[in-house]
Amino acid sequence: MGSVDHAAAAARVDATVRRTNDIPRTQTGDLWVAAVEAPLLETLNAEMAAGRFFDTVGGEHPAVVLGDTAARRLGVANVDHQPLVCLGGQWFAVVGMLEPVFLAPEIDNAALIGFPAAKKIFDLPATQLPPTAVYLHTQPEAIDDLRSLLGPTANPESPEAVRVSRPSDARAAREAAFTATFAAARGWSFELPLEGLLAAIVLVVVIGALAGLYPAIRAARLQPAEAVRPR
Repeated sequence: MGSVDHAAAAARVDATVRRTNDIPRTQTGDLWVAAVEAPLLETLNAEMAAGRFFDTVGGEHPAVVLGDTAARRLGVANVDHQPLVCLGGQWFAVVGMLEPVFLAPEIDNAALIGFPAAKKIFDLPATQLPPTAVYLHTQPEAIDDLRSLLGPTANPESPEAVRVSRPSDARAAREAAFTATFAAARGWSFELPLEGLLAAIVLVVVIGALAGLYPAIRAARLQPAEAVRPR
């Protein structure tokens, strides 16, 4: 899939998110643990509020990056001394905090860890940590072709079971509504040309049976020598 600029997988980990072990497991504050890949930051156009992401920290250590809402609910205001949080009964050092992620607001409630850390620390084989979402960063003109390919690639037997969404549509609508309201409140005229909306890079989120999809995306973006190199 050569039209994909960036791609990153995410998987929900069956683990609680708490500040200490003294907090009951049922009091999660609607937070969740996600195993993610380093390209997620670039794919979602996300920005760090403090600290670092996994591309500079490493994804196999007990390190966690908190979404904006997760950091506030856990009472983590900075990462100067790498405060600890309890994920599934295991201690993780907070090495970074995200600004609100406009394209994928579900990330705001997440405690993000690397796939290697999730498998190693929680003793999960790869078969128990399949991607539950794949975020794709692509150009607007490629969206229709991608939409027609993603379902059959991810789940050839039941392509309709794969849900493909485009969060950037919602983003454009919210931005247009806010700008129009702001202008109207001041008596300004407002015009938003269609080509202005279509010029932005778009994000596609694929949710469903993804076991075959993400390896195909990664392989398509590798150089031939890299693709056949033993792992």
